[in-house]
Amino acid sequence: MLRGELPRLPEMGRRSDVLRAQILTADEAAREDPGAEDRIGYLARVYHANNFLHEARIAYGLAHRVEPHRPEHPYLLGLLETSAGQNERAVTFLGQSLDIDPDYA
Repeated sequence: MLRGELPRLPEMGRRSDVLRAQILTADEAAREDPGAEDRIGYLARVYHANNFLHEARIAYGLAHRVEPHRPEHPYLLGLLETSAGQNERAVTFLGQSLDIDPDYA
């Protein structure tokens, strides 16, 4: 079920071959075994770091569903929402992160 919920590969235009390979490798790993430790979370971070925010948003949400005990997924989603000017959403996700681990920051 999770495989079908992963974001589609983004249009990479003139991005470097190295970045394309990194995204393809992370995507393949997440699709191969989406429940494995941090596969979707890693994909989300790769997207986020390279400004594919729509894809990162979807992947962080899925990562949090798969690994609800890990505070970094809602935390990073909160940072993404902050940078997008979605402050109320950001507060919600940052709060979820603190609910999981009050010392995480």
